[in-house]
Amino acid sequence: MAYDRCENMLYELVGARGRGIDWEGHYRGAVAAGSGVAVSPDEERVAAVDELLAASLEQLVVVGELAAFASFTALVEDCRVPLARSSARLVRLLDGALTAHGRDCGYEVRLWREGTVTMADAAAAGLRDAAPEEHPLPDALRRAARLIAEALIALARDRLGVPEAIAQAASELLVVYVAAVRLSGAQGR
Repeated sequence: MAYDRCENMLYELVGARGRGIDWEGHYRGAVAAGSGVAVSPDEERVAAVDELLAASLEQLVVVGELAAFASFTALVEDCRVPLARSSARLVRLLDGALTAHGRDCGYEVRLWREGTVTMADAAAAGLRDAAPEEHPLPDALRRAARLIAEALIALARDRLGVPEAIAQAASELLVVYVAAVRLSGAQGR
């Protein structure tokens, strides 16, 4: 099976590169789509930040596996929907972690959610200038993994760093979600 980068719109996150994307709407869509899948709504309401971040690690492995399969052009269509669903689960888990941290520390999470949307838009703008040898999908997942780890470490040391790391990780995964969801429109399905 030959690898053809030119035709692999999912691996290149082409669906997230457009201008005028409704990032806020996609954020709400991802949070809604991920509801009750990785963690039940009842568990999510009472879960601690570290529990939700830990749950996100399992989903991150799933997304990583799908990204590996998506590197093969012949498998892109088979990976698109599962990648969208799994990245939505991750966005939901991170949104829940942000909510739990806000609840525990007494701050309003609305601004961090807005920051997630803004950072996703900025990350997507950066994709427009990506060099052909770059690997946008696995790079986004690596950044998200590093940021989730930063949030876990910050829980004990830097309470102010937690929402920043969570919002940044969610923005990376929102870009993946948007690319997978919008690809269906690009392919007429």
